[in-house]
Amino acid sequence: MLTRLCRLLLLCLTLAIPHVAAITIEAEGSAPIINNDLDQARELAVSRAREQASLQGSAWISTTQEVRDGILEIDNMRINSLTQLNNIRIIDEYIRGSLLTVRILAEVEAEAGCANGQPPLAYRKTIAIGGFSLARPADASHGNLQGIQQGLATIISQSLQQSTLNVIDRGNLQLMGNQDQPPQQLSEGALSRHLNHAQQQQTQFLVTGIIRDLSLHNPAGPRPPNILLDTYRRLDFASSKHLRNFVLDLYIFDTFTGQMMWQQSFATAGRWNRPVHEKTGFGSPLFWQQDFGQKVEATLQDISRYIDETLMCEPFRSSITHTEGNEAWIGAGSLAGLKPGDRLSVYRLYTHYDANQMPMSELRNTRQTLTLEDVQPTMSRGRLPADSNTLNIQQDDIVIAH
Repeated sequence: MLTRLCRLLLLCLTLAIPHVAAITIEAEGSAPIINNDLDQARELAVSRAREQASLQGSAWISTTQEVRDGILEIDNMRINSLTQLNNIRIIDEYIRGSLLTVRILAEVEAEAGCANGQPPLAYRKTIAIGGFSLARPADASHGNLQGIQQGLATIISQSLQQSTLNVIDRGNLQLMGNQDQPPQQLSEGALSRHLNHAQQQQTQFLVTGIIRDLSLHNPAGPRPPNILLDTYRRLDFASSKHLRNFVLDLYIFDTFTGQMMWQQSFATAGRWNRPVHEKTGFGSPLFWQQDFGQKVEATLQDISRYIDETLMCEPFRSSITHTEGNEAWIGAGSLAGLKPGDRLSVYRLYTHYDANQMPMSELRNTRQTLTLEDVQPTMSRGRLPADSNTLNIQQDDIVIAH
């Protein structure tokens, strides 16, 4: 159990480390020469130059603004923090009167850009981790592992607590069943049955999946306890015939449209040496002591990293909950990293139907911007450029920070 907790802690620390890339900043600092002590003056001047470099680095602006045909399509600005200086070099030094001035070059670590060339925004996107259905429920009977359906959500949620995401554990949410293929779009009713209205407004993504395989490579039939056979099984623990599969299909849904955005398969196998009649239980100390339990834990770490890396550069979104005049309220606030002055683009959700009457959702840019004025922990109020009725901005429209 201690080993498992250590691994989870290491994973949390790994997820908490920002993705960085160095940029070079030039800065100056000056100090008076007292009693002809150049070394002391130089040390103080370099220290002040370092402070100047940190100040320059701590307020770099990431802005996305795009105008098409004279119309503002996207308008958003965020200020990020850069604080760590590396490889400081003095490139110039001169004395004027009794003042020593030095010029330095320093590398400042900045957040690495996303695929679109922009740095990750400082907003915390909220995701819900749902339950994981068993494609073959009988696979879990050996060892009494039925709790894995809800237990996986809890472990993944704990692993992501120190990531860039705000995570809600909804392991009791079962949407997949044991179907061969997941739905490409979840119905609004399916989400509303499990996420209350406030959570639906704030939750951007729903993560769930199907456990395809938990089977033993060489299963033994049910039998009463047998000292000789159980002892032999423990002594023969290294044999490949004790391998057990763990195959999981992971799905990430957009909660605003219900559409499945990403899917990924994960698979591993490890030795399972517990007695046939034992009800080991998923997540118990005996489970994690097994080679199979350790392989599952490593796979869950891979899954957590995949979720964090996949969603890190996705734009932040929230629903409009109310409009009045040229003001609008959204279901997200300071806990998501929003600040007064943030500008968010307003989108309208449209639903279309194909020839088979299957729904298809589309987010269409209204080309309007909401500027936040008052930010509370879980809600914010902003101002539109004109009356909401005139602009046809209404409840359940969506704001996006690009």
